Amino acid sequence: PARNMSSLSPPAKRSHVIVTVTGPDRPGITSRLTGILAQMGASLIDIEQVVIQRQLSLGMLIGIQEDRGVLKELLFAAKELGVGLEFVPLDDFDPRAPKPERYVVTAIGKSLGAGEMNALSTTLAEHRANIAKISRLSHGDLRSVEVHVDLASGDRAAPLKEALLRLAMRSSFDIALQREGIFRRSKRMVVMDMDSTLISIEVIDGLA
Repeated sequence: PARNMSSLSPPAKRSHVIVTVTGPDRPGITSRLTGILAQMGASLIDIEQVVIQRQLSLGMLIGIQEDRGVLKELLFAAKELGVGLEFVPLDDFDPRAPKPERYVVTAIGKSLGAGEMNALSTTLAEHRANIAKISRLSHGDLRSVEVHVDLASGDRAAPLKEALLRLAMRSSFDIALQREGIFRRSKRMVVMDMDSTLISIEVIDGLA
């Protein structure tokens, strides 16, 4: 479990710590905290931030070469900013350790609720695909999400793709599985059948 700054002794040299910040979102929070890291010589190894209904969740993996009061300064700043801050030391962090392969699952439907997300996440769990990140793609109602998953081996991608296809065939939403990378993110064109796919009528009937 995460421990509060006040109940943890200073970290040893060359330690790595996961810092989690939660609370009401407003401009300047990330700037203030990363500024402290830069000023005090701490390294920022990883960062992830999401805002849901104006509530911030910010996670950072930081490296501290020696105890310079970095965590205390972060805690004081968080209190002034009106957000909570917790951290967990990582005793076994190894930057050279092999990383799992990252894939992205995209789900699109008229509506994605608890039932649809449960079916999707259950299928992922059954194939040992660990969810690393979930992002909402649609505005308004929840109709499209992007789920980043980690697979220990690329050999598991084919069985997972087949399972997701079977799930899509018996569900009310479409699913796509893609290998994460610059080529996936740079795509800007979608090709599809227009009749009853992009629009809800037959074009020939419309022309008639």
